[in-house]
Amino acid sequence: MMSRRHSEALVTIRRMFELDPRFVDPAVAAPIYVLNGLIDSALVRLDFMERIEPNATQLFAQRVFALTAASRWNEAEKIRAEVLRRGKDLSGGFEPAMIEMFRGRPEPMLKYLDSATGQRQFSYAYFAVGCTPVLDQIATRTEFLAALRRYGVKQCPLTPAWPIKIPPRAAAPNQ
Repeated sequence: MMSRRHSEALVTIRRMFELDPRFVDPAVAAPIYVLNGLIDSALVRLDFMERIEPNATQLFAQRVFALTAASRWNEAEKIRAEVLRRGKDLSGGFEPAMIEMFRGRPEPMLKYLDSATGQRQFSYAYFAVGCTPVLDQIATRTEFLAALRRYGVKQCPLTPAWPIKIPPRAAAPNQ
């Protein structure tokens, strides 16, 4: 996934599901499916993973990622509201920040990653702060690049344009 060879990553993730589906991390699997244009498959895999581990971090954020990739804004908003309302965030703020970023509001994620703790927690979920496709939306932002430099992380040379459409009125607060 980090090398942006999404079709090869898809073959690998499918093999992992065949071997032992409990081993597959939603933070890795869902983006691979989404970036290959297989949004329904990503949602099916997330449903399966939620049945196995209902409190796993990233399930909500990855579901929002898949739904926004499919321009299913209302469903994504319902999940966002549920996470915020019911205290379902078990990530210390990481998952809500991801959800906001996927919905076109990157500021909470930029703030979250502007600390050693935030970068460490992100790395636990995605392996690499500087080179993961889920951060491509903010990869060229000055604040992100400064945070990478501050903590000695190199910027990924493979960063393409963000492939997901931004929801309508994404810039409007509290929507």
